[in-house]
Amino acid sequence: MIFFKHIQKKYINYKKGFTLLESLVAIFILLLSLTGPIYIATLGIRTAAGSRDGISARYLAEEVVEYFRNERDYRSLREVEFPTVDWLKNITDTADCKNPPGAITNVCQLQINPSTLKYVVSECAGLGTCSKLRFNPTSAVAFYGVDDTNATLSKFSREFYFETAAFDGNATENPKREVRLVVRILWNDHGKNKVYTVTEYLHNLAYSKYVK
Repeated sequence: MIFFKHIQKKYINYKKGFTLLESLVAIFILLLSLTGPIYIATLGIRTAAGSRDGISARYLAEEVVEYFRNERDYRSLREVEFPTVDWLKNITDTADCKNPPGAITNVCQLQINPSTLKYVVSECAGLGTCSKLRFNPTSAVAFYGVDDTNATLSKFSREFYFETAAFDGNATENPKREVRLVVRILWNDHGKNKVYTVTEYLHNLAYSKYVK
């Protein structure tokens, strides 16, 4: 009788221990089932935010390219009426943004003057030193790039430079025919430095050769 009681006691203790183990396993599985979706949701939010920033960077870079395309077209058309007008005026001479090939020291930024509603080109100390773009979603001028201290600093900074190179080996002639525009958008994404770069070649359209 004592022997059977001993066995029954062991059995009861074993059964209780097994139930506790099952509980621990169930809790572990429950935690896994909760952690997985939360991690996936967090990753999805970060990915969406990264895609949004990438799209913003692309538009900010294209804005600079479109501005200088417009300046190039305007100067080229003026050359038809006034042949002495240099097509590069107000493109590379507004600020010292020109560089020889492979030696980038002159870097500039493009902002909007909220008073005159015109673009303003200013020089930076070098690559990666241009100020962050200001962001104002209620501005009637632009969301980004308004030179207004009342606007909030965004995560983006924008810089550009021109690079001249020898054209057919003639470095003297090339600046009248082609320049290379490089626009860089820089920002930080959860501790990682991001850079979006756009390169555009601007050519002298030389309308005066085709318009009589």
